[in-house]
Amino acid sequence: MDNEILPGDRIFRIIDKNGNTLRAQLMKSRSKGNFWALWLENVHPLGYKSYPIEIEEGHRSILPEHPASDIRLFIPEKRIEVHYNARKSRVYTTESVDIAFLFRMPQFKIMYEVQGGLVEPGKNEIPGSASDWNTIQNFAVVRGKNGQIVW
Repeated sequence: MDNEILPGDRIFRIIDKNGNTLRAQLMKSRSKGNFWALWLENVHPLGYKSYPIEIEEGHRSILPEHPASDIRLFIPEKRIEVHYNARKSRVYTTESVDIAFLFRMPQFKIMYEVQGGLVEPGKNEIPGSASDWNTIQNFAVVRGKNGQIVW
């Protein structure tokens, strides 16, 4: 929805004909607007419904104060997407974000992309380099006999 219609940082309500507020969840933000998921009931597959939007006084946080995750399952593909959102305060000290790997695979090996190639921990690393944390360029892969998980 375009920011001129509904600014992303404003408190609002989308109302049905009975005066009930529809549930809305921010899915994605862009500079020109936002993508919202709305829970709508009894809309004909080839029909439509119109809902008024009430913009209230005050502002809201676009991202949660604490990290939040959203797990998306795709059917019929064998695909899962995990999206993370967080509000980051401006700090001038070293900090990091740690994200746990959510899946299990028997008889696996882990590889991750760095600038210029793939690294398999403990195998093709620089001798004596730090092994307690890894900086991943774009993705990590867990490979097993029955498939792989790209993270």
